[in-house]
Amino acid sequence: MSEYNYSDAMEGVLVTTSIEPDLLNWLQQYTHEKTLLLLSGGSTADVAIKTIQQLPVEHQQNLTISLTDERFVDYGNSDSNWQLLINQGLPLNNLKTLPVLLVEDADIKTTEMVWAEGMQTALRQSTHVLAIFGIGADSHIAGLKPHSPLLWETQKITGSYSADDWQRITITPAFFSHIQSAVIYAKGDEKREAITLLKDDQNIDSYPDQLIKQTQDFKIYYQTGGTV
Repeated sequence: MSEYNYSDAMEGVLVTTSIEPDLLNWLQQYTHEKTLLLLSGGSTADVAIKTIQQLPVEHQQNLTISLTDERFVDYGNSDSNWQLLINQGLPLNNLKTLPVLLVEDADIKTTEMVWAEGMQTALRQSTHVLAIFGIGADSHIAGLKPHSPLLWETQKITGSYSADDWQRITITPAFFSHIQSAVIYAKGDEKREAITLLKDDQNIDSYPDQLIKQTQDFKIYYQTGGTV
């Protein structure tokens, strides 16, 4: 069962004033067993990390944390999504981690290949696969921008390409069917149109966030004000 959850400002099935209690309940349903959890950058990181910090330690110890996508920058660079998670307080001592970027120098293809191997291992070792996504006002999801060449990748679960802003390493459409349960959290008036369009079927090339419908289960949360 997939659900669309809206704030008071938009007509919808359910009303949510805070995503954190829902996220905590959602994670606790799965993290009593080995779980691969993919996180996003942006302001979703703050909500995700605060929720993970509230999990019992024994649940945290069942987690392997990786990313939906990463900017190809030096390890530890302030523009890195992984560095953002660390800065927000990801409890590194209590869980396994699978960052995208390598500490040593490597080109983008090598970096993506090493991450892909790690992701394949994590998939084999995990009972559950979860993801927390943001979406863009342009309807992008993970590192998949509209008209990205990776939108037609059906074999490899990861890929890399040069977008108009960054070189990006990201999960591909082929990964979405592995996701047992996913959450999209969008905040801000500029995301309203993207969320509204997501309720109906659209062309994936122009609206990559339609890929969320290829997961086994998903919920979408939207709140006005601020930006995510």
